[in-house]
Amino acid sequence: MSEYNNLYCTTQDYLVTGRKFSIFWNKSKTIAKTEINFDESLDKFYISDRYRSHQKKATSTTDLLYNFAKRIMLKYKYGLLEKSFSNFKVLDFGCGIGDFLIYTTSKNIFSVGVENNNLAFNICKSKNLKVYKNIEEVKENQFNAITLWHVLEHIENPAKLVSKIKHKIDKKGALIVALPNIQSFDSQVFKEHWAALDVPRHLWHFTSKGIIKLIEKEGFVFKTKKALLFDAYYISLLSSTNQGLMFPWIISALIGTISNLIGLITGNFSSNIYIFQKGD
Repeated sequence: MSEYNNLYCTTQDYLVTGRKFSIFWNKSKTIAKTEINFDESLDKFYISDRYRSHQKKATSTTDLLYNFAKRIMLKYKYGLLEKSFSNFKVLDFGCGIGDFLIYTTSKNIFSVGVENNNLAFNICKSKNLKVYKNIEEVKENQFNAITLWHVLEHIENPAKLVSKIKHKIDKKGALIVALPNIQSFDSQVFKEHWAALDVPRHLWHFTSKGIIKLIEKEGFVFKTKKALLFDAYYISLLSSTNQGLMFPWIISALIGTISNLIGLITGNFSSNIYIFQKGD
């Protein structure tokens, strides 16, 4: 943590344990890191019926909202790939329970996933999806698009993973990364209650400048970034609940809308998709 010594905030795990964690900026305040001061596995922090990325059935109104937004975003994410490639092969790293793989496969796209969580991996297998446990099992230069949808913030060493991924993409292929944006308006409003901090599952918290610099350093060229507009509303709803505010649905609608409007000016949406091309 020597490089990360400027306190951003102290927050807590709102999902599983209630345990407190501190987040520290790097010197340039472009990337922040969650301080993990124990040796135990983080796996137990993912074991919850409320961890929606691994959830098979909706059990609440918030779950229904999440699933509604997810269906729309699957179409949007696929559209980004379709515009970039007339014929693409996709590797979805951190594929969860396989929603994106199912969608792309339904479009007759060659689709492969990587998922190291045992529960999610087994769910993918039960759906007859082609999934590996780790990136080393994947053949090199096989894909012209690799996606990481809200994954890189969970990885212990993001730069090392990006370096490995580079060898799996063919010449001029694309790396597509979706991340929460710690500089967004809603993140500043909710601060330590902002749900996208999601400690300790989120080990890293990126600004646009920070993630672009990290990935370009590994041999990619930044092309463009896009907004994930629904995230502002969903994250604001969870954040309002974390903070114990009255009328969280109304507050989230207001904050989410303001965040998206400000994002149109600054580019700092609640979550962004970053598109990179493999360099020479």
